[in-house]
Amino acid sequence: MKKTGRNKNCLNCQREFYVSEWRLKDTKRGKFCSRKCSDKSKIGKFTWNKGQFQKGFKHTEEFKKMISERLKGKPTWNTGIKGYTNNGSFKSGELSLKWKGGITTENEQIRKTFEYRTWRRLIFKRDNYECQICGNGHNRVIRANHIKRFADYPDLRLELSNGITICQDCDYQWVLNHEEEWENYFNFNLETRGVII
Repeated sequence: MKKTGRNKNCLNCQREFYVSEWRLKDTKRGKFCSRKCSDKSKIGKFTWNKGQFQKGFKHTEEFKKMISERLKGKPTWNTGIKGYTNNGSFKSGELSLKWKGGITTENEQIRKTFEYRTWRRLIFKRDNYECQICGNGHNRVIRANHIKRFADYPDLRLELSNGITICQDCDYQWVLNHEEEWENYFNFNLETRGVII
């Protein structure tokens, strides 16, 4: 089978290379001897800006002014999504487009605070990340459980002596809705380990 094509010079390094006939027909191919030469030729010619290539354009103040004037009064791609404004900045709280009147419960607000997350981490560390009922934990989902209920004793919510690590399985199987029955066991557990006096 006879090869059809011709030799050409690379536009970047001027080295001669063979180009097949089908590559000659394609206007984008057959100009460079390798991908490396092709990539070198693109340096400084294209910059990525606002989701499209701007040929030969640098990030200048003129360009930013031109874009802001062009978009003035027109909604951008992210308007109305997740509380974004026309200029792309994010609004939170009452200013957000998704605001529903502050429906987050007090319980959720407390559990998302830094203090509560720190309390939880300290409970896990103290109990060596193990369930204090079955002894497992490293291969299970564990929880920092309140000995005296979270809802009934707001003053003890962040007290280290009011927390104990249990796994999700033991919580669902034994503890859930029976917290008062387990309270003595948990306190005994903490006393024998010397956590509380």
